[in-house]
Amino acid sequence: MVMMHMRGNPKTMQHSSNTNYGDDNREGEGVIAGVAKELMQRCLEAEKAGIPRWLQIVDPGIGFAKNLNGNLSLLKGAEKLRKCCGNL
Repeated sequence: MVMMHMRGNPKTMQHSSNTNYGDDNREGEGVIAGVAKELMQRCLEAEKAGIPRWLQIVDPGIGFAKNLNGNLSLLKGAEKLRKCCGNL
């Protein structure tokens, strides 16, 4: 099961309210922290629905509800994102 990050729907995902993740320079904020938190919530919901972690693949959703800088931050910070997601 692929757990992909996205805010909104295809028509609204690029709206500024969906692409704002706070300040990347502040602890617990920014696109990496935001995506990790929201992905982990989806993973927990899937587990509660009976899908074990070992069957889950996490996808940060490059291009979905992120601006250019957010996409680049995720690509550059892939290792940090993996650690934030508990090495999923």
